[in-house]
Amino acid sequence: MFLLQGHLQIRSYSASARALEPPAIQRNKNVEEWLRSNKLVKFFTPFIMKPALLTFNKRLEGVVVEAQDSILSDMEELLLEEGRWATNGTEIVISRNLAQKLNIHVGNKVRVFFSYRPLRVKEFTVVGIYHTGLKEYDDVVVFVPLSTVQVILGWDELMVSGYKIYLTNWMVETVVQEELLEIVPFEFYVFNNRELNPNLFDWLNLHETNKMVLIGLLIIVSVVNLFSVLITFLLERTPMIAMLSAIGATAGLIRKLLVAIGVWLLIMGTFIGNAIALILSFIQIKFKVVKLPEEAYYVSYVPLKLDPFNILITNFGVIAWVVLLLLLASMFYKLRTPSEALRWGQLRR
Repeated sequence: MFLLQGHLQIRSYSASARALEPPAIQRNKNVEEWLRSNKLVKFFTPFIMKPALLTFNKRLEGVVVEAQDSILSDMEELLLEEGRWATNGTEIVISRNLAQKLNIHVGNKVRVFFSYRPLRVKEFTVVGIYHTGLKEYDDVVVFVPLSTVQVILGWDELMVSGYKIYLTNWMVETVVQEELLEIVPFEFYVFNNRELNPNLFDWLNLHETNKMVLIGLLIIVSVVNLFSVLITFLLERTPMIAMLSAIGATAGLIRKLLVAIGVWLLIMGTFIGNAIALILSFIQIKFKVVKLPEEAYYVSYVPLKLDPFNILITNFGVIAWVVLLLLLASMFYKLRTPSEALRWGQLRR
């Protein structure tokens, strides 16, 4: 999403955030100089958006033409499935969805009718096919060079629909937006991604709520299960406790020994669990085994990112939590006399 729209967009103040045809604005030299000099801005480009009709083999499809001259290198690398990006006025990049719907291939020529008075038409050669997983884009958006649309519409080189702004880090989005709002002319407005894609962020917030509820339930269940396992572990060691008591071991020494055995088992279990989890994660990252319905989740597979810091923090947190439970369990566990412990062991057999 950030690759396609940028983190921020400057448009006409009178334009809606989701307008398919924002009113034209004049490129502003002061704004562009500020964007070039700001270290939080990685890249920016003027763009034009226009609704149009694309035709191929007597079939029509409504599209939105997005025109821009410069793109991020990541955009071509991550989004293009076939071909290359459009670089001159006769080239166009379309989506995989549109290509499949109209049976278009790289190298085919298509005609685009612009809804402008009078109606303008231009023939393009398809040089690339992209795919994002975002249905709103994949169903309708096509890309052409900026100057091409300016010539077709009869605009001069300073007329555009707005600017796409890419930041060094999405977390500074609000900071840069507030700074830009102070310097842009009154007829401009700076939109952030939440304003450009309200439905998507509402969907993400809903999943975030579900995630927190699910994690909370898992933590409660895991704590109860861990405590039960630890009590069972102590009960399993009852005959051993009897033997140690018989040879004169103190209650404190026995508790330390039980905790030491529990910690050793915990470390071994953590090591084995991490090994299995990392192997499965690498398999998923490499081969994308677990698939998702793309129309529902915007991705075709379960994406994974292995963060060493998060893995270490999780492991240390789990170990510390289980050791604490083990200490509590050993403190509340009532040590029996040797005769009681031996009878307990015989009953269990």
